[in-house]
Amino acid sequence: MSVVKAMKSAGLPIDVETAYRRLEEIANERGPDDTRHFDTLLERLGLKWNPEVIAAGIVAYRATSPVYLTPFPDTLPTLLKLRDAGYKLGVASKG
Repeated sequence: MSVVKAMKSAGLPIDVETAYRRLEEIANERGPDDTRHFDTLLERLGLKWNPEVIAAGIVAYRATSPVYLTPFPDTLPTLLKLRDAGYKLGVASKG
């Protein structure tokens, strides 16, 4: 919701609840890895591309996503055990 509120503050001319629902629909359709959620939102709302609105959404997403992106409970202890056992480790993330 904070993403849509930021976009609204940057000039998105639609109520927050409607925009949020539409953005959820887009994310469900296109998947979490799509990089054009905000562009698609403006297109589907019949609005012109607006870099300020899109940038506001990106900045808000980047600011809030670390709060929600947390490892599974056993991840850290498992990685530490593997490291201590001599394995070379690397981490890959979609987030």
